[in-house]
Amino acid sequence: MLVKEFVDKRVDGFPSGFYESLPTVCLEDDCGYPTEMYETLTGLRCSNPRCPAKIAQRLEAMFTSLGIKGVGEVGFRAIVSAWNLRNPLFIFAYEPDDGLLAPTINETTSRSVYEQLQKKKSFTLAEYVRIANLPHIQTSSGAIFDKFDDINKAYEEIERGGIQYIQSRLGVNKDETSLRAIKVFDSLMTYKQDLIEAFDCVDIIRKNGGMLNFKVCVSQAVECGFKTKAEFYNAVNSIAPDKLYVEFLGSATKDIDYLVWAGTTPSRKVNTVKKRNENGGNTPILNATEFIAEMKRLVDGIS
Repeated sequence: MLVKEFVDKRVDGFPSGFYESLPTVCLEDDCGYPTEMYETLTGLRCSNPRCPAKIAQRLEAMFTSLGIKGVGEVGFRAIVSAWNLRNPLFIFAYEPDDGLLAPTINETTSRSVYEQLQKKKSFTLAEYVRIANLPHIQTSSGAIFDKFDDINKAYEEIERGGIQYIQSRLGVNKDETSLRAIKVFDSLMTYKQDLIEAFDCVDIIRKNGGMLNFKVCVSQAVECGFKTKAEFYNAVNSIAPDKLYVEFLGSATKDIDYLVWAGTTPSRKVNTVKKRNENGGNTPILNATEFIAEMKRLVDGIS
């Protein structure tokens, strides 16, 4: 519900001055779009999918996922403002010759971020979509985009099949319209141009028979000497970039090839995979050290 509509209704029971305190438009960097109220009346949000605040949040989430260091929360806001950034994926096109990332970010940090981005801009198409941090898409990108290498071909099939196609890819009952499928479809349509425009800014990994490809889920902290998941991901992807590609998923879906677990307190992901294995599944559960050793063994086997 738009805040203006809520204010106009003037439902009784709220304290004096409450309605006057509600902003009817977004005040973030002169965004100016109408604000919306959550159905539970617990918060407000901007209706603009490219509101500067939302772009900064997505950019920060991208950096966190990739393990890019050097920029704080204020820095992401400054980057969005400095470049009038309305598509966070364009950060992959940044070069030091373009100038500083933001007036508050010095040359050393700007170059460091550039160098980190250059090392982490290779993705499968599904990862590219997931890293964009679109609403409702993170856990669905693999199911929808995994069989594609080309973003335009993927969208041709998505638009041809519509919500029913999304439901089939997500494994939703075709006899009833899924709210999740609707949200996923709407989000993909809203941000279609963002994904297409920035597609050439990254390196899309083309799957082929000569490369090992695995889908892996990591449960909780990695441990085994790794401080963060990003550090572990980098170690794995540096084993043999021309022979091995590991796609790290956020959830323990049925199609993962391995689950990496430190072996401490079982998480929901661990319990899910264990139960699946007890019912006939065969997903190996390894710690980080064991997993890296396994990948090196498999790579040596195709050398």
